[in-house]
Amino acid sequence: MRRTRHGVTSLLGIAVLTAALLPSLPAPASAAVTFTSTAVAQHSNLCLDVPGDSTTNGTQLVQAACDQGASQRLTFTPVAGQGETYTVSPGHTTGRCAAVNGASTADLAQIVQAACVSGQTSQQFQLQVVNSANKTFRLAARHSSRCVDVN
Repeated sequence: MRRTRHGVTSLLGIAVLTAALLPSLPAPASAAVTFTSTAVAQHSNLCLDVPGDSTTNGTQLVQAACDQGASQRLTFTPVAGQGETYTVSPGHTTGRCAAVNGASTADLAQIVQAACVSGQTSQQFQLQVVNSANKTFRLAARHSSRCVDVN
């Protein structure tokens, strides 16, 4: 099966927010809990993925056909004292987190896989409700407030 892939980046702008990667998950509870889900781009119905099940730091995350693979199963772990803020880890490896490459605050910064570092705000993402009725959310990098998007 051929997989379509597009790089995942960080971007700021109202027009872009409707195309942001939106996890398909229950509405957040009053107390944040760890949960596992996929992140599906609302505009394409493609999933956030670590290409080739890579375990290499610096691998850019992509969107690809949803296949229920471990590299698309993401564990959202709450960051203590930060409300609806989570670290996001792929299910196919341990000790790796999604991160904004180089802690960049620029538009179009790559979202990569990196070794998890406690307290690293470029590895923390806020869930922002887009539509509670259909349970869609934006992912925004905590350190820059820029939304995760596909480029």
